[in-house]
Amino acid sequence: MSFPIHIDILDLMLKGILIGVLASAPMGPVGVLCIQRTLNKGRWYGFVTGVGAAVSDIIYAVITAFGMSFVMDLINNPTTLFYLKIVGSLMLLIFGVYTYRSDPTTKLRNSGNGKGTLWHNGLTAFVVTVSNPLIIFLFMACYAQLAFVTPDHTC
Repeated sequence: MSFPIHIDILDLMLKGILIGVLASAPMGPVGVLCIQRTLNKGRWYGFVTGVGAAVSDIIYAVITAFGMSFVMDLINNPTTLFYLKIVGSLMLLIFGVYTYRSDPTTKLRNSGNGKGTLWHNGLTAFVVTVSNPLIIFLFMACYAQLAFVTPDHTC
């Protein structure tokens, strides 16, 4: 009896889930905004805020994946791949230390009395998240460290 899922697909899915968690786990301004809207306006407003931020992260992840496919020559070279992994690891370490040392509660503020529409809350979260292009560097570091983009696979 053969296993119905090819292990390469399972490996790819697990790496994708891990990269998604690594990208969304740090408590930055958007995370604080999501918590603030959940507490002040209700669950659906917090959920829609999170969805707006996730859509922006998906767009940046796709841009990064296609951008990395253009630099496959660098990844094919073992020496360059080694240095890319070192740089990616250092970037992840710096992001981790920054996240550990930051205090997101200092960024909390009252958002006013009006709730606004769900669409408005999702759109503002998307705009806030998409206005931070540094997330591309986080995805680059994760892709390099986990060897998510490899020469044998196409995007």
